[in-house]
Amino acid sequence: MREAGLAVLPGQICPREGRAWLVDWRGTRGVLRQLPVPALAESAQPADVAWLHEFLTRLTALGFPSPQPLPCFAGRSWIMSGGRLWEVVSYLPGHAVGWAAEPTMEEIGALLARYHATAWRIPATSQRPGALPLADVPGVLLSGRLDPAHLDPGRAGRG
Repeated sequence: MREAGLAVLPGQICPREGRAWLVDWRGTRGVLRQLPVPALAESAQPADVAWLHEFLTRLTALGFPSPQPLPCFAGRSWIMSGGRLWEVVSYLPGHAVGWAAEPTMEEIGALLARYHATAWRIPATSQRPGALPLADVPGVLLSGRLDPAHLDPGRAGRG
């Protein structure tokens, strides 16, 4: 952390996976996240994070309010160290919506629509490495329902 110029700030970050800390990097608040790297996914996970950070950079460049990768690790926003993947992105204050009355469903829908309109403008250079391959979607989502619905699994994945 010292080499990256990161200083831990007070506050609690509760990620879905791994561990996270609120940090300061050159006057910008960020989130440092540590993820264990399973032995089978050592090559895939860094590629997935690199893809995601490139996508986030493109989203923010188009004006969408998303975390911005912070290049604190020798010009990169992530690094492999000690069998773990470390990543840093800018901090966006907020909270999980859950069942709260605010923001309204209309406001959430408007933000989601704005995200999709912005993401549509980003040219797809490749599929995210950690994404479920499109060909596998019918088997995962429709598995036991194809027979009663008389759907051909080969046609279910096509639009």
